[in-house]
Amino acid sequence: LAKSTRRVCATVRGDAPTLHELSLDAARRPWLFRALDPADALAEMTCGLVMVLTILCTAGWYVEGSDEPRRALALSAFGCCLAWGIIDGFLYVASAVYERGRRGRLIRSVQASEHAAAVEFVRGRVDDATGSLLSAASSTAFAEELVGAAARVDPPTRITTERADFPPVVGSMVLNVSATVLPGIAILLVDDWRDALAIAKALAVAMLFLTGFLWGRTTRFGAWRSGLAMLVFGLAMVTIAVLFGG
Repeated sequence: LAKSTRRVCATVRGDAPTLHELSLDAARRPWLFRALDPADALAEMTCGLVMVLTILCTAGWYVEGSDEPRRALALSAFGCCLAWGIIDGFLYVASAVYERGRRGRLIRSVQASEHAAAVEFVRGRVDDATGSLLSAASSTAFAEELVGAAARVDPPTRITTERADFPPVVGSMVLNVSATVLPGIAILLVDDWRDALAIAKALAVAMLFLTGFLWGRTTRFGAWRSGLAMLVFGLAMVTIAVLFGG
């Protein structure tokens, strides 16, 4: 309790956490937020909510004559988010495979280049990655070490998927589908499908604001400002999607 109280007080004061505290916080994250980094998690949740709202805003056009309109509404929202969760997840896999291939090509390029040219190229990459925080001597020494290490590496000739590539697939599916939970419950519990549709839309809008609010509080962008920005952005995206045919 004392540790939690100190952490809360430090957050309120604006104190920066120590590296040890950052490591502990990362280790305590739920599995979902270890599979996806926070920015990707925000993107997946936002996309899920935008898709749910788009489905709900256009649902009346094709549910009107359905024998079970509430079920059709719930299934359409769930199916849309599940499909895009799977698609996004496998795009993460493709991106991971591409990054491994890119690193292999970079190593082979360094090995095939003259030492001085390779060091200069790698030093530029180091400066870009560190924001030129290192001195010229330090970045050059670091680049020399990296080029020397690359010379001893045998890059793979064939790139394949790895087990670690697939947790983001599940994480993407879970976050996208989670956007349908509250609206789906409202749709299934309210008898009149028109009332259910209105309540589901209101819940999805509230979830958009809450997603931005929590994100802003975590990143110190400003909880209310982030919540309102996410709400405006989400509704704008839904409006564009509906105007262009959903």
